[in-house]
Formats: sequence, structure tokens, C-alpha cells
Amino acid sequence: MKFRHYQREDYSRMAIPDSGAICAQDAGLGKGIWAYVYPLLKVGLLRDAAGVPVKPVCPREPVLLVASGDLHTQILEEGRDKFKVRPTLLDSQQTFLRLSSLDPRTGRRTLPPGYYLTTYTELTRNGVIPFPKFNHADPSAACAALNVTEREIEDYFTSRVTRLAKCYELLEIRPNTPDETAAHLHAQWLTLRKEYIRNEQRCKDLDDAYYDLKNFIAARPAREFNDLDPAQQRFLKARLARDAHEAASQNVDRFRDDETTGRTVKCVYSPSLADLCCDTFAVLVGDEAVKIKSATSHIGIGFRQINARHRMIMTATPIKNRLPDIFFLAHTAAGGHYAAHPRFPFGRDGQEDFAGEFSITERNLSREQEKGGRFVRRTPQVCNIHRLWKLLAPLICRRRFEDCGEDVVKQVRHVIRVPMGLHQAAAYKFHIDAKYLDINGREAIGARLQALRICAANPASALLKRPESDKDRTPGQPASPHAYIPKVAATLTLIAQILERGEQVVIFSAFHDSLDCLSARLHEAGIRHVVLDSRVSPAKRGVAAAQFKRGPAGAIPVMLAGVESMSEGHSFNLCNNAILLAYSWAWDKFLQAIKRILRLTSTKDVNVYSLLCDGTIDRRLEGNIMEKQDATELVLDGHLLGEDPHEVNLAELLQSARADFAHMQSSLIDERDLVKEWPTLRTRLAAAMRAWNNEPAAETIIPLECPSTPMLLTNGSADLPIVLPDHRSSAPADFDDLPLWQQAA
Repeated sequence: MKFRHYQREDYSRMAIPDSGAICAQDAGLGKGIWAYVYPLLKVGLLRDAAGVPVKPVCPREPVLLVASGDLHTQILEEGRDKFKVRPTLLDSQQTFLRLSSLDPRTGRRTLPPGYYLTTYTELTRNGVIPFPKFNHADPSAACAALNVTEREIEDYFTSRVTRLAKCYELLEIRPNTPDETAAHLHAQWLTLRKEYIRNEQRCKDLDDAYYDLKNFIAARPAREFNDLDPAQQRFLKARLARDAHEAASQNVDRFRDDETTGRTVKCVYSPSLADLCCDTFAVLVGDEAVKIKSATSHIGIGFRQINARHRMIMTATPIKNRLPDIFFLAHTAAGGHYAAHPRFPFGRDGQEDFAGEFSITERNLSREQEKGGRFVRRTPQVCNIHRLWKLLAPLICRRRFEDCGEDVVKQVRHVIRVPMGLHQAAAYKFHIDAKYLDINGREAIGARLQALRICAANPASALLKRPESDKDRTPGQPASPHAYIPKVAATLTLIAQILERGEQVVIFSAFHDSLDCLSARLHEAGIRHVVLDSRVSPAKRGVAAAQFKRGPAGAIPVMLAGVESMSEGHSFNLCNNAILLAYSWAWDKFLQAIKRILRLTSTKDVNVYSLLCDGTIDRRLEGNIMEKQDATELVLDGHLLGEDPHEVNLAELLQSARADFAHMQSSLIDERDLVKEWPTLRTRLAAAMRAWNNEPAAETIIPLECPSTPMLLTNGSADLPIVLPDHRSSAPADFDDLPLWQQAA
């Protein structure tokens, strides 16, 4: 392969820093190649005795590539096609222990040079056995499991005099004397309680002292542990074992930093893969590494504990929402030092200082006067921008799609406004008028907006219900009986047009039920398609996405994609059509979704169809996609803005939604009329599918129903799968990030 000019420039620049960098190139510019090239720049090529590089390409030291399970197929294809290499898959702790060896000099585990690949959850969470719960029924067994000896139990009893000295003093009992009996303790407690009957706090203190002492004092004077009755002995064993259990369980998976060495020590009961290999790799590469931005998540902490000399953080959106999101990405790329460092003057615990330095803070003076104290919040606005540029510019390799110096395809945006359905409008009006109140009796603006967003996408959704606070019984129904609305009909018409052109299309939606509705219609028309959202495991998504990526050779023209699951990492350069069907609050998700088909290697201009349901909240949500990237461009690209970016005001958003509905200009369409027109559209879709596949076979009509079987179906005479989520369960499947080699295709 030959590198492009901009790639050689970026590789040269990122080869200079010692510890690491953030590759923040726009999606579509070939970040996947960085995973293989960057380690070679830092540790060099493995050579034989004659100094000749070995074949295939291999780094001189072990390199760890970390990516989500659904991206593994693409990463493996990149290595195979461009470098003739295949990374070794680390699917468990057992695999790592089998492949590695222990260095007797350093006590660290070592691996042969090469590329190694795993997932974020496999690295940090999978295979970790939780600390066992305390067994109250058998304290002796618990003591044995926690290594609590009989001697420690006896010492625990003997030390009662000093530990419970305050209790002895309150109850006026002398320890290790004939007075120290259960009968005398009980008599003293009752006598003193009568004496201080009017002193409520004193009586409470006496009660606490009595119940603390009663388990240490036997019926007769007890000078040794063996003098106690069996019930008291069991209590003391259980208490000591419980204390030991709490001390151990609270420290498990916790990190302790040594200020003198800057090293992190972790208490481990069942080690994760990251615990075992933290000192093994020379280079650490994280694809879509925005997953590590959290300060407290298992994935973020586990990833950052890998002590690699060189680190490459790859993500097109290092700032997902606010500026502090980039802190741990930059800190990790700069070496992950415990204390402030010349390259990154903030220590591991410096995220708040970083946010305070570069984010504008607002104080709520009215609330401070009302409640007392100090009430502040971080805003998306950025200050000290020139100092921030100086801090981040050496760490970030940023290149915009339009600045790569190559001839790239154009993005053509088509805004398609569709009218509301008659029953859809009735459901939408219900949620505008219904009473949405929170537990404090105030208007629940967020809940109302969420209902309006769902109603604009699929008014028949099971998520649309009458709010519990709507006691006045607002007239109307919260959901429509018709899922086939004008927006769905327009989407199907677009799909027919695209198939007639012999092209592929990806439909992105923030809701599962919108994809299910489309899937049912496509299934009836005989359109081969894949439904890939969070209900499908990452491994299966990766396999299906790889087949769709092949274009006509993969024989799958339509992908129905959940925007949360499929908006990052994938590359569909042979597809040049995207339909934005149902919108979310996360503007960056849809920007990233569009970049799945807007690639440097795209063969045609990319068409982006924004379907807006007239009179609904769609217009504002779609507008966020283009408006809310200003703060990111300011920090990463140095674009000075005419005005400061502000957060979405929910009250203003609701006011806008009400105004749009009140001034809706288009006429409503009865969903029953759409159903009458469906056979004609179905015939057109079936013919478009035959033309797309060059199949002269007659149309086969499949009954309209949502398949009850999960995952793999076949359509007609073709031997290709339709991948669908499992509709047998109303609850979404658990997100399973196991690697491909642990799951069936």
C-alpha cells in the first residue's frame, strides 16, 4: 500500500512525542491504519539476525490493540489487506497466561513481539469473579475463608476492655471483676435508665452501651474467650469475620497511588486481564477510546492502568459533550503520570482543576440566598482558549475531512418534510396537553419532550403511556393504533428510489420500534436487510456489517441501524445513502453516523436524507446536529465563533415544539389511506430488489408480520441472512461486548 501525503505528514508529526498522542482525525480518513503504523514508528520493525525486517510486518515489542467487539472484523481486515498480518486475539485471562511467560528478573509477564487484540470489556471486566458475600449462617467457615485465626478471636475478646472502655464507664461496671456478669450488666442498665429517665440522650447512650457489652459478658465472670456461651462465641466470630470481610471487600478493585513513585497499586481478589498485562505491552492503542473518558468506570480505570511507554488514543470526537470529557484522554496520551508533568500540568486527580481552568462556571445567586451555601455549575463555554490550544495542540493530531488535500466526495443534504398522520397528530396533541408532573409537583419538561420525540418517530410505540400525574384524564389516547405513518411511507419510497439506482442505503434511528416497523414492511416486500442495534450482540453486528460493507457482492442493500450502536468505528465506503429517521438528543451521534458512509474511499457523492415530520420536535432535533458542534470546533480546530455556544434550554425547546404544532402548515394524512397504497409501493420495492440483484424471478409476497425468530432468517431463494433483533422479549438484550471468537456468527 502507498500512504497519502497527509498521512505521511500526520505520521511524522505523531512520531515525535515520546509518550503518546490523540488521533482525532475526522471519521473516514483512515484512523484504522494508525493502529498498525503508529507502533512501528515508536518501537520499530522486528528484524532477523541479518538486519532484514521479518515478513509479515511485525513490531519489535508487543502491541495491544483495544476496540469494541463489533469493530474486530474491520480491524482484522485492515491488517490482512494492508499489512498481511493478523493480530493475536486475547479473549480471556487464561489465553494471556498461556501465551505469556514470567520474567524471573522483573516478576512481569512477557509476550513475544507482535500485535494483540482485545475488547474494552474483555480487558477490564470479563472473567472477574466478584468477592464472595459474607456467610452469616456459618461464621467458622467465614473465618477460615478470610484467614481469621482462633488467636485473633481471643485477642478480639481480650481487647474489649480498651475498645469498650466508654461503655464500661457509662454502665459503671469494672471489667475483669465479679461485677462483670450478664445479670449485673442488666441490673445496672435498668437502674441507670430509671435515674436518667428525663434525659433522652443519656438513655440512648446507655442503650447503645448495653447492647455493645451484652455479647461480651457471660452469665458468670468470664476472663477468657472459652468462658463465653456458644451463642456469644458465634457472635464474636461472626463480628470479627464480618469486619474482616468489609475491610477486604471495600479494598477489592480499589487503586492506591504511591506519591513517591507515582505507581498505582491495586488490591485484587480475581484479576482482570488488565491486572495481568498492565506491564506487558510497549504500545497501547485504543480505538473509539472515548469510552475511557469517565473517571470512575471500570473500563476507563482498567484501560488507564496499562503502563505502556507509548499510547495512541483514537477518536474523532474527543469532546463528546463538554470540555472535561477530553481530560482523561489527554492525560493518558501524555503518559498517565500520577502528578503534574511538564507535558500535561494536571495530575491524575486534576479533572476538576482542568475544568475550573478552562470552563466557564455559573453561580446561582438566587438559590444561594434561598438555601445558603454555594451553587455552581459548569457550562459548555470555554475560556483561556489560547492557553488551552497550547496545552492540547502537541497532544492532538487533528485533521478535518475537507483539509486532507485529496479529492473527496461531496455530502449532499436533502431535507424532506412529511406531514403528520391523522391519528399521529391526535397522539402528539395528547402529550402536549397532558399533565406531566415530577414528584415535587413541578412540570416534568424532560418527560414531555421525550414523549413528543417518540411520538414523532413512532406514535404506536409501547413507550407512549398516559402519565401517572394526568389525573384530570386529558381526552384522547397516548398512542396511535397505526405504526405505518407518512414518515415510514416516505422512507420506503426513498428506499425504492435508491434500489432502483442500484445503490445501498443505511437508515439511522434512535428508537428500536421505528426500525422494527420498517423491517416488517421490508420483510413483506422481500427486501434483504439487516437490523443492527443494541439488541444484537457486537459480534453479530460486526459479521453482518462486514457483509453489508462488501456492497453488491454482499447482496444486502439495506441496513437499519441503531444510532447508538452503529455510529462509530464502521466504514461503509460503497454505500452512499443515509436516511436519518428518528432523532436523539445527542447531536454528535448523527454526525458520526453520517461519517460511516462519508469516507475518503467513497466512490460516489453521499446523499443524506433528513426526514422531518412537520409540526413536531423533529425540526429542532435535526437542527442540533449542525449547531452544537461549535464548541468542539473551537477547541480542536481553532475556529473562532461569532457567539458562544449555549446548552439547549428545555423550556425553550418545549415552547418551540408547541408553536410548531400550533402553526403546522401541512394537512394531515389518514393512516388508513396509506395502508391502501401499500400494495403498490410493495410491488415497486419488490421490483427494485429484483433489479438491484439482477434477478428476473417473479415477486414473492411474504405475509406482513414481525418475525418472532431471532437473528438469522432467509428470504426467498437467496441463501443470505436477514439479521433481526429478538422480538420474543419486550426488554432489550443485555449489551454483550464479548469478542467475535467467543460468539457464533
